[in-house]
Amino acid sequence: MCEPVLDGNALIREWRMVRNIICDYKNFQFIEAWYRILIIILGTVFVKFPNLIKLVELALVVPISSGVVERVFSHQNLIKIGMKFL
Repeated sequence: MCEPVLDGNALIREWRMVRNIICDYKNFQFIEAWYRILIIILGTVFVKFPNLIKLVELALVVPISSGVVERVFSHQNLIKIGMKFL
C-alpha cells in the first residue's frame, strides 16, 4: 500500500496560517497580492508549509484540459475503423 502524499491534518493547519497572510492582501489586485504573499512566505515556505507546497505542486501538474488525450483516442478510433475495412 502506498504512503499518503499529504498529511491532511497538517495541511489544514498550514492553510489556516497562510489564509491569515492572504487576508492582509484582499484589497490588492490578484497578481500583486500573490507576489507580495510569496515574497513574505518564500523564505519559510518549505519549513512551515511542506504539505501546502506539495498540494500546489500537484495542482500545477494536473492538466486543465483533456483535449490532447481526447484527440489521441479519436485518432486511435479512426485507425481501428480504417483497419476494419481492409
